[in-house]
Amino acid sequence: CRSSRSPQHSKQRRTYELLIECYDDWDQPDRLIATLEALLKVFPDDVDALRQLLRERKQRDEPELVLNCVERLRKLR
Repeated sequence: CRSSRSPQHSKQRRTYELLIECYDDWDQPDRLIATLEALLKVFPDDVDALRQLLRERKQRDEPELVLNCVERLRKLR
């Protein structure tokens, strides 16, 4: 059941969120992107993480990866 996994998943999600926040604050985009991608492997429906990944990819001028993010977002809507 979902409720039995919820506390563990909440901790795991929070850990990813803290890492993302730290890497963003510390201006470490490679680690930030790697952490966003890792989070999305575990939580593929996380729209906020996907949007942040899209923004990061756009800033790095990675059009193919931006389009990949856009396609993933469309599937979630």
